Amino acid sequence: MLESEKCKLRSYKHFENDADYGRNWAPINWAFALVIKSRQRGKIVADIWAGKLCDEIRKFKNCLQILCNYDWVPIPLAYPQFVILAVYAYFAICLLSRQFAILDGKNVHVTVPVITMLQYVFCMGWMKVATSLINPFGDDENDFECNYLIDKNLATCMCMVDDAYDDLPELKRDQFWCCEKIEPLYAKDAADIKINPLIGSAVRTSVNKKTVVSPNGEEMISRREFAQIQSASASAATTPV
Repeated sequence: MLESEKCKLRSYKHFENDADYGRNWAPINWAFALVIKSRQRGKIVADIWAGKLCDEIRKFKNCLQILCNYDWVPIPLAYPQFVILAVYAYFAICLLSRQFAILDGKNVHVTVPVITMLQYVFCMGWMKVATSLINPFGDDENDFECNYLIDKNLATCMCMVDDAYDDLPELKRDQFWCCEKIEPLYAKDAADIKINPLIGSAVRTSVNKKTVVSPNGEEMISRREFAQIQSASASAATTPV
């Protein structure tokens, strides 16, 4: 971020009073405004291309929001899904295994599965209570902060229409403009972290072009050399001794 953009970001009253509401929406709002101005000035030749640019910016914004949601609301889905599946599977098996038994073909031994009925009442009741406890709109520690979300969205919308509307920072060339070799900036604390580039395991393997060895240890030759050896062997076999 350039210094002019940082000053513009700090000039909004929204961030002075409510700094915890986040600032990631402001540069995205600038990007939308720049796309609209570029279309008005004719730098974007068609409305469809302006719409495509806005869609890509919106996708980027949605990805940022999803990342924040993963960090903000930890919902352990594996455990409740496993418990619900196990309870329903158990009672599905009980529905088939606790049927009336016909032993001699005539008399039906009718029994009331009291234990199964009690199991169904207690297990299903406990499961329903557990699912209501993990309701994300409740009052637990890991639930959604509904009041905070309402306040944040209201304050952000008011800042968009009051302070940040049609108020863009001055466009300047950044430090990567026309650089032959771009070197990204890293935090000082990340200097000791080992970087594992996404390359293949055999990229840095040094292989002699003349001699290639197969996995079985056999020496490999080119097709031209193979044909030369074959022709030499054939000529040696036909030459009289």
